[in-house]
Amino acid sequence: MQLNHNRNIAIRLRERYEFYVVALAFTIIGLSIQTAHFGSYLVSDIAEIASWVTLLLAGIFGLQRIQSAYVIYDVYGDIAKLEKERGDFEQLRRQDVTALPQEGGGAVTPEALVRDRDATIVSAESTVNKINKRQLLVYQLQRILFIGGLVLLMVSRGYQPVLTIAARVAKQL
Repeated sequence: MQLNHNRNIAIRLRERYEFYVVALAFTIIGLSIQTAHFGSYLVSDIAEIASWVTLLLAGIFGLQRIQSAYVIYDVYGDIAKLEKERGDFEQLRRQDVTALPQEGGGAVTPEALVRDRDATIVSAESTVNKINKRQLLVYQLQRILFIGGLVLLMVSRGYQPVLTIAARVAKQL
């Protein structure tokens, strides 16, 4: 399976983006834990802890997506190998080769090998499709959790200043 230049660029950019988002999620968690202040307002405390949980989950989902990427590329490598073997067996079939010896004895026809490779390729493509569908769901969850974590952190850190500003404005009126 040969990818064109633009596809290679897209893959590299996606990989960088995924690493960046995971690193960003864990960095934000670390910084927010180090700078957290509890006890002033219950809403702030709950939002702070909830932001940690959602950002942690976003980071974990991101790590899972990165881990699954190499599985997908490994299966694509297997598919490319199977397609080459299929082509080789198809070539032998066209050359009217009737049987090929098997390891352990016996013989097999090129037609049977072509059918076997076709079935294996379909199975491998099905596996990749299932992984890709699952990864799309995981990506959507990761994105929602990351944005939710940022919003919760903003609520946590902004709750007291907003209340202070609102009290000053109300006092001025």
